[in-house]
Amino acid sequence: MLSCENRKGLTVSSGPIHIPALNQGNLVNDRIVITIKNHSNQSFQASVIVEECRPDLTTTIMLPSASNIKERTLASFPKETIPGNKCRVYNVAIPVNSFPFIKVSSKGDYEAIEGRPAGGKLEISVVAGTGRTLTDIPAHGLRIADAATFVPYGSWFIE
Repeated sequence: MLSCENRKGLTVSSGPIHIPALNQGNLVNDRIVITIKNHSNQSFQASVIVEECRPDLTTTIMLPSASNIKERTLASFPKETIPGNKCRVYNVAIPVNSFPFIKVSSKGDYEAIEGRPAGGKLEISVVAGTGRTLTDIPAHGLRIADAATFVPYGSWFIE
């Protein structure tokens, strides 16, 4: 019998994602897009935190190598209500050529079965890529998504 966790305030995390400078279209990865989808008819809530570790690009290393890199908050979005059958989309700028390691966490009305994220309420995903613009002004979404950075909801874990 499957154990279903259905409590408010479940925290899900993408785990660390390395964002390369360029994507498959040979364009700069300058944005991440986080999408939270509410699959129900009810309103649910979630908050989002994006943390990054940005390596020092002025230092050379000998391989193999290991380094401790300071983590900082890149973006934080407070708890907000996501109406039923709607998506909330967050666009976050990434400094160009910074090669960051990103982790996205969200606390909200998620469901879990056997300690793994489950559908039915909120679902979240993240992807990096080249951000859309309209006459050089940022617009929602990506012009080119970097498939190597896509973290679908089923790959997230419960903290």
